Amino acid sequence: MRSRTPTRRPTALTIDGWRLAARLVRARISGRGPCADCDGSCCRHGAYVSLAERDRILAHATGIGRMMDASQPRDPERWFDRRRHRDSDFPGGVANATRVQGRKCVFRTREGLCAIQRWEERTTLAGGERLKPFYCRLFPLTTDGRTVDFHPLVAGARPCCTIDRRGETRAVDAWRDELRMLVGTSGLRRLRAVLTPSRRR
Repeated sequence: MRSRTPTRRPTALTIDGWRLAARLVRARISGRGPCADCDGSCCRHGAYVSLAERDRILAHATGIGRMMDASQPRDPERWFDRRRHRDSDFPGGVANATRVQGRKCVFRTREGLCAIQRWEERTTLAGGERLKPFYCRLFPLTTDGRTVDFHPLVAGARPCCTIDRRGETRAVDAWRDELRMLVGTSGLRRLRAVLTPSRRR
């Protein structure tokens, strides 16, 4: 007869130096995840990017501009806020913000697609290089120092971005790709092992 070994649900977990907030460890989402049915709701508010990410995007301005539609400014001078923001989570402690136009990030098309991602998928980049900014890829997760948490900015907009205690999918499974960015494949495997109760005869 199989019996479930009693386990205590952790209030928080630390994997490879990243501390997962308690609500993220325990959370479930209302959808199946991952974000296969994303409509770009999270892109309405713009995003913070590192200065290096901004410069990589500007280096591909011509290609990215070709992915834009009439609702977007193709002039790279209108893509980023001129002000810099202090934020210790970014290299050098400095970030730049994408601009918002027409109630959406300048890189979001009318169909909810990211012009940066569309161009990234169509061009050849150096090994491991990405154009889509780190925090855009990490969303709906975010970081504060070395703590990883859920960002409620668009909660309720889509099932994959909405925490629901009765949801059918664990958040750590729905957002596995995002977590893998932080802790790697082995870290994600250890995280799942901790959260999955062991069984014994």
